[in-house]
Amino acid sequence: MGYSPPKKITVIISFILLAFGLFFTIAPVFLATEFYSIFPPINVGTFSSFEMYLLIGVILVFCSWLLLIIGVNARGI
Repeated sequence: MGYSPPKKITVIISFILLAFGLFFTIAPVFLATEFYSIFPPINVGTFSSFEMYLLIGVILVFCSWLLLIIGVNARGI
């Protein structure tokens, strides 16, 4: 399978998802006290707000890399 560069819109959307994902992953760790005053608390099941924001960040990072890989492997995306 040959290499095809992704379109610009795919790269831009992937970068935006990666930026938000890294923000939601790093912000709870370094801005613990200020972070909870900025964002509303999310409690799902037994997960705390800290764990939920980390989970959201990791999922966004995964989706950004998945979109970039699909954009490279599939032509026209």
